[in-house]
Amino acid sequence: MLLAAGAAAFTQDLRAVDTEDFLAGPDPTLAACQQNHGILSMDGYQQAMWGHEPFYQRHADGSLQLANGAPVFNDLKETTAYGWNVRLEKGEAKLCLDNLYRAALRMYLQHHRRAGQYPADSALTKPFLSNCKIGAWSRYSNEGVQGIEQNDRPLPGWLLDLLIGMYLFTADDITLWSSDMNFLPGPLGGNYTNAWRHNARGVLESAVKAAHRYSALDPLHAAGGTFQWCWFNLPVVNKNETAGDRYFEKPIAMGKLRRFEGRAWLELFVAWLALDGTSKTMRVWIDQDGRRSSAYTIHLRHGRTYFYDAWRLPEEFIHLEGQHVWLRGTDLLDVQRTWRGDWRKPADSSAPAPD
Repeated sequence: MLLAAGAAAFTQDLRAVDTEDFLAGPDPTLAACQQNHGILSMDGYQQAMWGHEPFYQRHADGSLQLANGAPVFNDLKETTAYGWNVRLEKGEAKLCLDNLYRAALRMYLQHHRRAGQYPADSALTKPFLSNCKIGAWSRYSNEGVQGIEQNDRPLPGWLLDLLIGMYLFTADDITLWSSDMNFLPGPLGGNYTNAWRHNARGVLESAVKAAHRYSALDPLHAAGGTFQWCWFNLPVVNKNETAGDRYFEKPIAMGKLRRFEGRAWLELFVAWLALDGTSKTMRVWIDQDGRRSSAYTIHLRHGRTYFYDAWRLPEEFIHLEGQHVWLRGTDLLDVQRTWRGDWRKPADSSAPAPD
């Protein structure tokens, strides 16, 4: 059973995110979902899209063009996806980033609402939702609403890979569809000229790519048990227009502290789309009651992929919580930024990182 939770309105802090919490209290639909071990699912269709071209305008040497101290969004009119030239619309670079960061926030909110509080660990649920899983719906084409006129353009491979990778990390169930599913399947080699013109162009393969990548850590996933969430930031705060929350200043970052073979492991997902074609090195470490691990280095190759990996932590670290995990890197203007795996906790960027 699926429960569509609806989209949230995003304002300055979480307490004002949405006055319509569909999971606030038990009702007949939620009772049926609980009884049947159903799925609480939220759609997150992409309205805007972007290719491998930079989100921000750049000089010939790759450096950012600035206006009033901030990068300037690109205004390209066309991109390429699966060999097709696809028209872009006014303001679509920013709208694409808006959509992706909102998708990350939606998934956080699903866990927050199911728990009825900050979702510190995977076992936190309201009693009447304890059997319910978290789901995500997505299309592999865009939805022409909310400022975008065109409908059903194929989402570029990098974008689908990122979306599905993020949903695999945050959801128990994913439903993926598009308009070509509105046509009854015919025989192999049949006439499909009236079906979606982008069919069989590698779109679904891009979604499967993310699943292959996620499956590399299946032994860790199969271990089961409760894990601790690391929510390093709220992906959307005040439309990401204030200093410190703009797209060139923060990545999408989340993690899980798991137990595997008697030891603590950190599973980490980080994406920073505004990097465009540039790379970024970041550092991660544990700080628990004065005990600090060495700093681990992670490398974001560019803004059209994401970091996803897991590693075993030193054996002296047990009973870890998200707040004990620190993440640090410089933003696109070389300002040092620091986050902790509990966004409610302060993170001092001036504090030295361990070696």
